[in-house]
Amino acid sequence: MARTTKENVRERILEAAEKRLWYFGIKKTTIDEIATDAAVGKGTVYLYFSSKEEIAIAIMGKYKAATVERQAAIAADMELSALEKLRQMLKLPIMNAHRTCEEHPQALEVVVAVKPHLAERLQPHLCREIELIADVLASGSQKGNFEIQDPVAAATTLKMMTLGFLPPYPCITGTDKIETALDKIVEMAYRGFASKERQLSDDTPNDLRIH
Repeated sequence: MARTTKENVRERILEAAEKRLWYFGIKKTTIDEIATDAAVGKGTVYLYFSSKEEIAIAIMGKYKAATVERQAAIAADMELSALEKLRQMLKLPIMNAHRTCEEHPQALEVVVAVKPHLAERLQPHLCREIELIADVLASGSQKGNFEIQDPVAAATTLKMMTLGFLPPYPCITGTDKIETALDKIVEMAYRGFASKERQLSDDTPNDLRIH
């Protein structure tokens, strides 16, 4: 019961902090305000988090964990082709991040403030994401869709190719352009991975062809 209570308190703090950070940004948000919104003492907040930055990183960790869960569901969907799985799994974290920043303008300030620490703190989620992509590639190879000797290396490369599209400083601006660029990356990867019998044909959906 004690553990459940601690988890509930931590969750209340994160929920209160998220609302404030997304609306006011990290500079204009104080620990006192977060504590008041969460109905806990300031000292209680510090029992769980050492700073506003730590809270922000934890919030982003929650977002990332939820995204990876969705990617796992996509990977397990037997009705989706290998191509569609790759497309959805690679685009999901990028587009979710941009939609969050569009809906909550101050979220971008928060990302900038904690970005130097994100890579290390989100590494477990990134590893899981790469693992899921590798599973799709390995399964495709077993079915004769792909010819890939090292699915993990291929999945890592694919993920690294898409990281530059994340906020706060995407290599291309505009969600439509970002989504189009990601589609092209997926198609090019698919062309490279596909077995000779599975090379993309004229039946490839128009939105997945390079123009």
